[in-house]
Amino acid sequence: MFLKQLAIFSLSTLVFSCKTRDYNSTGMPDVQTLGTEGSISYIDGKTTGDRLGLKAGEIALTLDDGPVSESIDIARYLSDMGIPITYYMIGQNIRDNPNTAMQIAKLPNTIIANHSWSHKRQFNSVPCIACDGADYAISEVMDTDKILQPLFQANNTKFFFFRAPGGNFFRAGNGGEEADLAQLNKVAAKYVGPVRWDVDGDVNPVNESGCGGDELGPQECADVYMRQVRSLRNHGIVILAHDIHANSRRMVKLLVDQAKSEGFKFVAQDKYPDFVAAVGKIKPTKPPQTEFGNITFTPTNKGNGTYEFMVKIPTAARIEIWVDGKNDGPLLKSMGDLFKMTYKFNTMGKRFLTIKGFDAKEKLIAQSMRNITLTNDVPAPTPTPAATPSPSPSAPETACVLTVTSSDGANLREVPSGAIIQLVAINEKVKKIAVEGAWTKVDYNGKVGFLFSALLSNICEK
Repeated sequence: MFLKQLAIFSLSTLVFSCKTRDYNSTGMPDVQTLGTEGSISYIDGKTTGDRLGLKAGEIALTLDDGPVSESIDIARYLSDMGIPITYYMIGQNIRDNPNTAMQIAKLPNTIIANHSWSHKRQFNSVPCIACDGADYAISEVMDTDKILQPLFQANNTKFFFFRAPGGNFFRAGNGGEEADLAQLNKVAAKYVGPVRWDVDGDVNPVNESGCGGDELGPQECADVYMRQVRSLRNHGIVILAHDIHANSRRMVKLLVDQAKSEGFKFVAQDKYPDFVAAVGKIKPTKPPQTEFGNITFTPTNKGNGTYEFMVKIPTAARIEIWVDGKNDGPLLKSMGDLFKMTYKFNTMGKRFLTIKGFDAKEKLIAQSMRNITLTNDVPAPTPTPAATPSPSPSAPETACVLTVTSSDGANLREVPSGAIIQLVAINEKVKKIAVEGAWTKVDYNGKVGFLFSALLSNICEK
């Protein structure tokens, strides 16, 4: 049964701003246990931290996607610092790193939690628990639950937390997927969920290349996180970070030190058990942070920190620009489907912009996230390159060989941002197959996968 250990709590007196879990005559929750989940959880004026009962300025730090062998180093560091951590682990990574997983589970100030078996869908690279049927959803959660059992015992786990990969349970409005989720909830009823997050460095993890899929270093990433943290100072805060990349681990140390120096307090995610027991099905009032809709976005550097933004969103009645994942309102907004506005920034460097378009009925119809580097200089005009003759169609194509240039190596993944196949060391050669966005599809000794393009040489060796 679900959370037997919580029977001592009187749940009838709990007040919950969003929808609380429904309890039947036995005092146990209904089968809609896991619910839906979005990216940033600031809904109806409440953060995830608020819903977990955290007080203003209290932070619950969560680390996703591990463990890898290096995870134990950051785990010991944080434990020694007295920083409580919830580790949302992937089943495949526990299988591949059992000793590391057990060492983390035995550390003080840690909570072990379920983050699915593979962090992916069965037939698609976009993670979604219930998008490929109930059987696959159940296997993703319960296969991980099985391998977690010895960790739960070593960890003396009091609550069983689940976080959906990518924050996705099912696609809104899809009744069949909701029914599949209900089947999962009957099997996984002991899990508390959804456990979302409030701060995440603008959605994308700090990876081998940097923060947010861009080339930000650990300190700049920590600065992005801290801007989001400060914007929620009057709330409880749940932070999502990662322990699977070297830059992620360096960033976490910087973030913890900075947050503590500014008076924030790190606490356990389950510090307030009455509130944790009440976490139930939450329907977001606005879509998760994803890319959709038809948006044309053109920033122009006017010099001295001044930028002109031009945004075109067909049928939009209002356009907004949000900066650095802040939740306290848009930086700029304009009525109509054409946005053209000039703004002077005081802080230069890497920034993250979210562009949103709303129709006349206030429905969010388009959203896109862009990275921009702000400077005080006006860039010189880019010369028009000379036309390059097309290669003869009869000439045979020669394989392009690239070299891994990152000193930490690069993770070969099944799909972009997906499960890791293996680490490819610095100076190793790979055969280029294709480029997909920020990723390069390669052949490495017969294994086909994706490497982050910024970690590869940009010159082909024929």
